[in-house]
Amino acid sequence: MSSHQPAHIVAHNPDELVAYVDGSYNKFTEEFAYGMVILENDTVIHEEGKKFKNEFSSMRNVAGEVYGATRAIEYAAALGKDVGIYYDYTGIEHWAKGEWKTNNALTKGYREYVAAVNTIKITFHKVAAHTGVEYNERVDRLAKQALGIK
Repeated sequence: MSSHQPAHIVAHNPDELVAYVDGSYNKFTEEFAYGMVILENDTVIHEEGKKFKNEFSSMRNVAGEVYGATRAIEYAAALGKDVGIYYDYTGIEHWAKGEWKTNNALTKGYREYVAAVNTIKITFHKVAAHTGVEYNERVDRLAKQALGIK
């Protein structure tokens, strides 16, 4: 575990959900997946991993990252709860905020989706990858498990 980050991060706002997301890719099957863990008041209330093979597979794990962030926002919006997205791929925040160009259908769709969500507040928090951050490691495993990767 990194000495610079706690094992997990708790929302400062008790009404905010914490969502960790990560993506993975299986080069043999050309499938991508996301892993997602949702916490409320430091308690896991939902987790999932799901794989896909579609026109975005060429974006590899990045497609999984975007799908995971989108799913976390959908989940929080369905509950009417603000959400803090904890991610390790920086595009998740930069595309959402319009700070990076959206050069394809996946990133354009993601940017448009985030911009259209006006019922909840979404914040973004960068987490260092593969440094022992508990829930970041957990979503990495969930994404890999969805793909059948150990």
